[in-house]
Amino acid sequence: NGLWHTISSRVQFIHANTSQALKFSGKQLPDWGFNQHEMVTDKNHNQEDTVWNVEEHRYTKNSDLKEREREMGMAEFVPLKPTQLSFFVKMFELQYKMLVVNQENVQNHIYSCDSPLDWVTLTKGIAYWVSPDSNVCRNLNMPQTPMSNPCLMTLFLHHYLPALVFKLLLMAALIEHLKCLIPSKVINSLVAILMSSIIYTYFKFLPLSYGTGKLTASDITSLKWSSSWQLIVHKP
Repeated sequence: NGLWHTISSRVQFIHANTSQALKFSGKQLPDWGFNQHEMVTDKNHNQEDTVWNVEEHRYTKNSDLKEREREMGMAEFVPLKPTQLSFFVKMFELQYKMLVVNQENVQNHIYSCDSPLDWVTLTKGIAYWVSPDSNVCRNLNMPQTPMSNPCLMTLFLHHYLPALVFKLLLMAALIEHLKCLIPSKVINSLVAILMSSIIYTYFKFLPLSYGTGKLTASDITSLKWSSSWQLIVHKP
C-alpha cells in the first residue's frame, strides 16, 4: 500500500546506479566513529543483513538535557494519548511475545532449559537462587508427579506457571472421571499412593525448592536423582 509502518514493514535500500544494497556488517567503528555500527553495501540482496525496519528514532542537537527531553516529548512519534487495546488483542500479543520473540532473544539463558522436553523428562534442574554463604539454593524444576509434567513443557517460569491452576482442575476432574470406570477401592488406593509420593518428594526436596536449611555437599549429592541434574555445589 506504499506506507512504511514501524516494526512490521521490512525494506531494502538499494543504490539506483550500482545496485548495491545497504548492509549491516556486524562490526563497530572505533572511537572516531563514536562506536556506532558499521554500514556497508553488497551486491547480494538476498541476505537478512540487507533488510531493515524502523522501531524509533530520537535525535536532537540541543545540549541542555531538560530542553532535549522537552523536544523529544513534543515529537510526532510520541503518543499523546494512551493506546486503547482490547483484552483479546493484549492476550494475543502477550502469547506471541512469550512464544516467539522471547525465545529468539534468550538463547542459552542461565534460567532456560535446552529444550521444552527437559520439563517433561526432568533432565535438568535450574537454581533460581543460590546463597553466597552456603549451598542453600532454590530449584523450581524438581520432580512433583508424572501428571504435572505435560503442563511444564515451556522454557521459562512465566510460561508454565499459569498452567498450574489448570493442572489442578484437570487432576480433580480426571480422578472423578476414573471413579466411574474403576472400582472406588482401587481409585482410593491409587490416590493414597499418589498423595504419599507427593508429600514424600515435597519434604525430600524442600531445601532445594524453598532454600530452607543448610546443605553440605554430600546432602546435595544425595538429592541428585538424575545424573543430568545441574545442582550447584560451591561450599564443602
